[in-house]
Amino acid sequence: MHRCRSSILLSLIISILALGVKGDQPSYPRTGHGCVLLKTTIYCYGGTYGEGGDPVYYEDDRSYALDLSQEKSVKELNTSWTKFSGGREDIGITWYFAMVAIPEQNSFVIDGGQRLNILAGTTPSNEPITEYTDIYNTTGGNGVWLSLPVGDHQQVYHHTAVYSPTTKRVYLGGGQGRLLVNGKEGAMFFPSKMSIVDLNGQWTTSSNQLMTINSDTRLHHAAALGPDGNTIYYIGGIYPNETATSATGEATFNFSMVDMASILTYNINDAQWKSVYINTNGDRSSIPVGRMDHTVTLHPTTKELIVYGGVDMGAYQGPLRDYVYTLDTTTMTWKNQTPNMPDITTGAGPRFGHAAVLAGNHSLFIIFGSVAFDRPTVDINVLNINDWTWMDTVPAIVVNENDDDDDDTKGVSTGTIVGAVIGSIVGVAILVGVIVFFLIRRRKRNYYTEKPMAVDDDDVYNNSNDGMTAAGISDGTTTVYDPVGKRSTHGQNLTSGKNTHFFC
Repeated sequence: MHRCRSSILLSLIISILALGVKGDQPSYPRTGHGCVLLKTTIYCYGGTYGEGGDPVYYEDDRSYALDLSQEKSVKELNTSWTKFSGGREDIGITWYFAMVAIPEQNSFVIDGGQRLNILAGTTPSNEPITEYTDIYNTTGGNGVWLSLPVGDHQQVYHHTAVYSPTTKRVYLGGGQGRLLVNGKEGAMFFPSKMSIVDLNGQWTTSSNQLMTINSDTRLHHAAALGPDGNTIYYIGGIYPNETATSATGEATFNFSMVDMASILTYNINDAQWKSVYINTNGDRSSIPVGRMDHTVTLHPTTKELIVYGGVDMGAYQGPLRDYVYTLDTTTMTWKNQTPNMPDITTGAGPRFGHAAVLAGNHSLFIIFGSVAFDRPTVDINVLNINDWTWMDTVPAIVVNENDDDDDDTKGVSTGTIVGAVIGSIVGVAILVGVIVFFLIRRRKRNYYTEKPMAVDDDDVYNNSNDGMTAAGISDGTTTVYDPVGKRSTHGQNLTSGKNTHFFC
């Protein structure tokens, strides 16, 4: 009986220790997803397996969070994801939506996207979404999803969302969608006005609008709020060209790449659109090649806009090799930072359909995305945007509750100190418990050695642990999706339970 209690005690101790280091990696690679940073945690949602439109259709594999409150190596971070409440259950699986953080509310907003409706035994098909603007609030640990009323706001995808902490509003720009006719998708449309929603769910549209079909009507682009806090910059992407009218009267379109010398801006104060063309004086050597499915991030120190990744419309050719640029919004000049980057075999390298999240003042997380057509990844890499090197270790992100400015170089907060002290006490208690346990066990063993006792032949046990994991192709840092592995294992981690017989 004493041995049974001792074994149970040891099992509990091991379980407690395991809880402190438990982490995971998303079961499937993905692209077309969204990620944001709230306080010390990165939240990622949705996505698709590839440009062919095979979405993440496993309900428990679409929502992941990554805690950055402790210093970790990038290798450790890759297996430190935890799942959070999936939400949007009535919507299904979405990708190429717009996602943006609302830091002061500790929330993020997801709008629109493409949806896949999957019924058992049926072929997946795109269907309209009825409630397609959602807020996820992380306060309290468990998280709460809330669907906003959308009014006249239409479902859109391949668009962007930018949040202004000054106006407390989310600005949804660009993209494409289909008009709803009797609950079914109708003619294709391209938004010509900015859709704006405040934190109370009240919708408005900009008083000024773009031309319906021209190079300023963008999709697959990227956007960011500029250093002045008033100007939103829309960079790259593609635009539609109306080519003909079908027999049913619906317009058909081809698409062209947006010139990276043409920067579209929107001023949130006067609701004015402006197209700024960079004067090259005939020399376009400094102008990036047109691209789509890239990211744009504001550098907090230099106030430049960082463009990472992207692909031409001919995605079969792979991601663009000139994959890092900065745009000085004061002089409106581009600078190619790719030559300053390490060899493309290290770090994230060229990719598209990824997410970029800035943590602190210099750690730019490049999360998932595709390294080739239909070859999404499940890795994360961290770029130091001060010296353009890939980081091996990421410092802890510390949030001062009295200051909205997150900085990975600040001192440790009181809450963090208290947590560390409590964690240390618990750790020491567990260690003492383990030592005491083995000392007691050793004394008993010595006692039984002096006084032998009979042991039945049945008092034996065997351990077995046969495991099988999802198939993948790995080079040690980047894991790409293996379609064969997907079909054979469905991404599940199948591990048989351990069969242990205790002496009870």
